Amino acid sequence: MATTTQTIASVQMIALSEIRHDQNVRQQLQPEEIDGLAQSIALLGQLTPVSVRPDIENGGYLLIAGHKRYAALQQLGHSEIRAEVRPDGETEAYERAAENLVRSPLNPYEEAIAVKAMLDRGLSEDGAAQALGWPKHRVTARVKLLQLPEQAQQPTR
Repeated sequence: MATTTQTIASVQMIALSEIRHDQNVRQQLQPEEIDGLAQSIALLGQLTPVSVRPDIENGGYLLIAGHKRYAALQQLGHSEIRAEVRPDGETEAYERAAENLVRSPLNPYEEAIAVKAMLDRGLSEDGAAQALGWPKHRVTARVKLLQLPEQAQQPTR
């Protein structure tokens, strides 16, 4: 039986200036996505750390996953980022692929459920729009979706 060892990564605050971020699979980040994420971070803070590894050759760190979060924090004028420091780059390619390829967007019904949960916890539609980086009309449309008869709400398969 093969045994594996698990190295635990640590989460810490790292200066943005110490992170090299030129290794992104995605060639161009969409400004509207960065703006939306920046609005969300301004309201809620950075909810998910980025992944970095030590940059042995140049010193500092190399960004593995979280290029949009990095850009949004930079746009907001932050000097630090919450980062999970990986001990090595062994899984780096997998993480980049997962960050960019595996994620799929929610369908409108799933978005409506998520928006409703935000509103149920006390956010206004304006607050939810800001937190999500969406225009208010999209939040309003999702709220209205849940007012339809139950059969009409169900996503098509």
